[in-house]
Amino acid sequence: MEQKQITLLLFLREEDYGRRFLRFINGKKNPWIHPELVTEREGVLRRVCTESNRLVIVTDDGTICEDEKREVVLLTGEQNRKEKKIFQYQSAESIYKELTALLGVKESNPERMEEGQGVVMFFSPEGLPMTELAVLMAQYLGGQGRCLYISLSGFPVYYGGEFEKKPDYRTPGLGEILLCPAEELFTHKLQQLVHPFGSAEMLAPFSHYKDLLDCTAEDWQIFLKRLQKEGGYDSVIVETGALFETLSDLLELSDRLFLVGGEDAFGKVRTEGFRHYCRMENKETLLSLAEFIQIPEEVQEWRKFLVLQPLSEWAENRQVMGKMQNLLESRKEDDDVCLWEDFE
Repeated sequence: MEQKQITLLLFLREEDYGRRFLRFINGKKNPWIHPELVTEREGVLRRVCTESNRLVIVTDDGTICEDEKREVVLLTGEQNRKEKKIFQYQSAESIYKELTALLGVKESNPERMEEGQGVVMFFSPEGLPMTELAVLMAQYLGGQGRCLYISLSGFPVYYGGEFEKKPDYRTPGLGEILLCPAEELFTHKLQQLVHPFGSAEMLAPFSHYKDLLDCTAEDWQIFLKRLQKEGGYDSVIVETGALFETLSDLLELSDRLFLVGGEDAFGKVRTEGFRHYCRMENKETLLSLAEFIQIPEEVQEWRKFLVLQPLSEWAENRQVMGKMQNLLESRKEDDDVCLWEDFE
């Protein structure tokens, strides 16, 4: 029997839990399940009326089950597959396993990448420096597999394999390969354009920021997939910069999204502004994907020495690489202990 796509509506009375559980399910990269978070009962009714795919509601509100026409999985105080009930006071992983069994789909995508791999993006609502974090993360992941670093900043720093005070702004890179059509030509061009980048590799940025503004979200989606499939990269590090029209669509393409903010009042307001924009654009998936982190205290020290030391030496720095590893593992610890009782 052919597997069909399932739209999974999460309607949970504890909204914070709902966002965390949405993020957890998105992280599973199951090709058959497309989760959405709905925060109002009216939203459930609208989606039920407009969805053409199979639609399943996951909720802790028993009154949703009163309409027999709806397919509902109830999170409650008991486990009963026959009645489509899942015991809610357990980890997100356990709930997910029971949910996939009830839906009749495979538990996960067999091609899903390991934790910390895939497309890893860095963005700061404050415009804080992220080059240091992105470059050092590329060094860490370059030691775990093939990793490519690209910068979508309006004012990039790296144009070649090492930092240069007077870079060649005409260095060919993203502009020459982004829209490359043929698979064979793409692979050939990629081999010609990438530069060794410590333990990783890199593509030079656009020669002018206007080229970045001309790209659509679909262009980026196709390109990032090709880098992994045809280019053979286990990880792609994307450093993003200023706001542009399709930024939120671009950020949604990440497997890990780090939102870098400051600890002061200005930083908190700007971070809350990001959440506000997501809600205005109905980007609940993006909001659940975002991992809000503080700018590391060591960033100024890292910047100073990135100018002086070859990148290959950073890949051997156990202390710094350990910080990158901890950053990647932080979500795993948070998501696996996603217990309902945390909110009671």
